[in-house]
Amino acid sequence: MWSIELGADMKSPERHPYPFSAILAGHIAIAASCAGLAIWATSDRFELSTHALPWAIGAFAIPVLASEPVRRATHPQVMGHANRVTLLRASMIGWIAAFGSTAGTFDQMLWVTVVATLALAMDGLDGWIARLTDSASAYGAQLDMEFDAILMLVLSWLAVQWHQTGPWILVCGLARYAWIAAHALLPWFRRPLPESFRRKAACVVGIIGLTLTVSPIPGAVIWGTTAAVALAGSFAVDLVWLVHRRHRAL
Repeated sequence: MWSIELGADMKSPERHPYPFSAILAGHIAIAASCAGLAIWATSDRFELSTHALPWAIGAFAIPVLASEPVRRATHPQVMGHANRVTLLRASMIGWIAAFGSTAGTFDQMLWVTVVATLALAMDGLDGWIARLTDSASAYGAQLDMEFDAILMLVLSWLAVQWHQTGPWILVCGLARYAWIAAHALLPWFRRPLPESFRRKAACVVGIIGLTLTVSPIPGAVIWGTTAAVALAGSFAVDLVWLVHRRHRAL
C-alpha cells in the first residue's frame, strides 16, 4: 500500500483575513451612489436645490464617521446582510436629507413621509436578519443607531424648515449629539447603560412622531410634541441613572 507524504508546497494554502474594511467601503460607495442617483432622478419633480447633494453627503458621512471608533475597537469579521440592509436605509435617509432646503410642498411632504416610513420599517428588518443569521455585531448595532439618530435630526430640521412646528422640535434631533458631547467631556457619563427596551421604543415613537410631523396629515404640533416627550423622557431616565452613580468607580 502506497503512503503519500505531503510536501511543503502541497499543504493547504494560507487563509487571508477577511477584508472587511475594503468590502465596507465598497458597500458605502454603492449606497451613496444610489442616494445620488435618486436625487438626480427626482431633482426636477421635487424642486431640489443645488444644496441637495451636500445635505445627502452630510447625512451619510456623520453616521459612518461616528461608528468608526466601534469598528476599530471590535474588528468585525463579516459584512453580513443586516449591514447591507442598514446601508440601503442609509440611501433612503440621504435622499430624505436632500429635501433640507426645500419649501415643503404637498408632494415633497408626501414623498418624504413615504420614504421615511420605509426606512423605519427596514430598521426592524436589519436587526431581525442579524439575529436570524447569527451575524449581530457591536459595529452593526452602532451603525444602525447612528443612522436612526441622523434620520431624527433630518426630520426635525424639515419640520422647522417647512414651518410645521417651532425650533423646539430640534431637541429631538440634537439630543443624541448633546449626549455624545457630554460623554466626551464628563467621565461619569461613560458608564455603560443597561439594556433597555424603553430606549428602543422611545426611538421608534420619536421617528414615527417626526415622520407624521413632516407629513401632510394635520396635527403636526401634536405629533412633534409626542416625539419630543418620548425622546426627552427616555434621555431623562438614563441621565438620572447616571447622575445617581456619578461618584462610583467605573
